Amino acid sequence: MRPSTFLFLIIFSACGESLDGDGDGFDELDGDCDDDNRAVHPNSPEMCDGIDNNCDGRIDEGSAIDGLPWHADADHDGYGIEGYDTTACEAPPGYAAELGDCNDQNPDVHPSADELCDFIDNNCDGNIDEEGALDAPVWRPDLDGDGYGSIYISRRTCSQPESYYILESGDCDDANASIHPAAAETCETPIDDNCNGIVNEHGAISCSLVYADLDEDGYPGSEQCLCEAEDPYLYSEASDCDDANPAIYPGQSESSDWSDDDCDGLSQWMLSEAPAWTEAGSVLAFAGELNHDGLDDLLTADPYDDSAG
Repeated sequence: MRPSTFLFLIIFSACGESLDGDGDGFDELDGDCDDDNRAVHPNSPEMCDGIDNNCDGRIDEGSAIDGLPWHADADHDGYGIEGYDTTACEAPPGYAAELGDCNDQNPDVHPSADELCDFIDNNCDGNIDEEGALDAPVWRPDLDGDGYGSIYISRRTCSQPESYYILESGDCDDANASIHPAAAETCETPIDDNCNGIVNEHGAISCSLVYADLDEDGYPGSEQCLCEAEDPYLYSEASDCDDANPAIYPGQSESSDWSDDDCDGLSQWMLSEAPAWTEAGSVLAFAGELNHDGLDDLLTADPYDDSAG
């Protein structure tokens, strides 16, 4: 083959080869910005996928076919208003995904806000200061007129509702005027007079003193005033003078530490161990707390003369 003929065939072959590498109908000369991706070309719809689908030099612009609706949110409370919308892959500044704001100039007014007693519709439900408002007082009926409202019935409203008379609570029996939190508990009634959840508790009117052996030394000494005896307060009389010390009880041997070990009302102290003695006339005297009863004690003895050996 002659050289001129070979050159002609090479040129012919190159001119006939397609420049559209991905077969989407567009090549680089036509504006295809990614000739390896059939979904990317000038006629492709823009999508929210992080690439420039339509080769206009922008990525995920507002015309994306799968963009989301956004609503103007001027007060930035997370809720927009109707009629001022746009579409975008991500929220533009000043826009929100949620609708429902009834006052886009007040960030405290939106569908998730707490209703308050302030003469406005805080939660955009169409009602103003409705029942259940966060700062509304709780009203209760006081059917027996004892000054205390029922603990079982109440309404939280900004203004006092009909038949709900009082804010004070605690009445556990609103049909009995003698039963309320300020009433005195008494053993004469088998009920909870003062509405504290306890019937005939310790110290009720007409209670009786009963005793327990809390240090378990066999002698009761701790007292309670009860309507009826109950464990461990089962004894009608006390004999232990220190029911917190099992080593002190009637019949115990007396020691020399100024404690009343046998509960006979008397104590002893060895003269050689007695503290802070002072000579007062013809006797030695000590004044101070000795027997741990909270009161000062006076201890006296004849002077001891050890000069005779």
